[in-house]
Amino acid sequence: MPLKCLIVSVLLLLAVSDVYSDSDVAGVRRIAVSDLDNERDVQAMVWYPAGSTGVPESIGANAVFSGTAALPDAAVKAGRYPLILLSHGGFRSAPGSANWLASALARLGYIAAVVIPPDMASGPPSAEVLKELGLRPQDLSAAISTLTTHDIFQKSIDAERIAAVGLFLGGHSALALAGIRPDAAELASSCTRPYRSLDCEWFAGGGVDLQAADLDPALQTVRDQRIKAVVAVDPELTHAASSEGLDALSAAIHLVNVGPWADAGSMLNASELAARISGASYDTIPDAGRFSTFGDCTDKAVAILEEEGESTLLCQDGDANASRAMIHKSLAALVVKRLNETFTGDKQSR
Repeated sequence: MPLKCLIVSVLLLLAVSDVYSDSDVAGVRRIAVSDLDNERDVQAMVWYPAGSTGVPESIGANAVFSGTAALPDAAVKAGRYPLILLSHGGFRSAPGSANWLASALARLGYIAAVVIPPDMASGPPSAEVLKELGLRPQDLSAAISTLTTHDIFQKSIDAERIAAVGLFLGGHSALALAGIRPDAAELASSCTRPYRSLDCEWFAGGGVDLQAADLDPALQTVRDQRIKAVVAVDPELTHAASSEGLDALSAAIHLVNVGPWADAGSMLNASELAARISGASYDTIPDAGRFSTFGDCTDKAVAILEEEGESTLLCQDGDANASRAMIHKSLAALVVKRLNETFTGDKQSR
């Protein structure tokens, strides 16, 4: 099938302001996930349509990122909802990076589980951090099993409508659930190619050599047949995707690039991967910064990042681009659009 491509226009940016009301507040509940080996403490923040009211609390706030308003432990609104597994950010990413999107999806009628990334040691990276490549998708899969049998959520989840949504390294994790996995040689050489990984300088600073490291945990197939669709936003490691993994995909694939990541030659440009997958959709959301898909930053965030020697781009989208809030609404609308196409079979809008 020919590649379907959509450019999200300014008209969509204006229209999505009515997709959900800013006054709506989702419910949220923290649950323990039964991991495959029962050896780690895996947690998920589950966001859902709230069936009761109360005083909203700010969830996931820290010195850099603002929190997301929610009703902790509120009742689940009556009904059956699609389940979305969410994963955002790169290695050692903040646990609440996907909260804004989970909240938006919950307000749009989904149950969205943000599976907290594996807890990795602080300090310079070691080869140990590479285990996260295999653990993240395993934890997403385990969360499905936990939630679909959970006393509170079991009756509210439509088990025939389950999807994974991931951003950056989380995008790689989401794609892994459909059967996509890296090619060993490509992954090992991913820091020596023109499309270098975002983490190559970080790896080098800790003396991590991908060509000498044990990459086996990242090369295993983690396909979960319960996943019907994957939306991967600015996914990492797409250039290393194994052809074998692409030949037996078990879910509809939707790929998105936001802002400059859509530029030709970008290390996160996903158009080449979309062209390799029959029936995949590929969308772009222009007029955004490199990290407009992260949460809203606090007023002091830029100063804090400067003080810690971190890039301030994490909180600076550029004056010429759309506001982070508008990009968030555009992306939430696009994710729902693509998921609905898969769940309902309506592909006319492609």
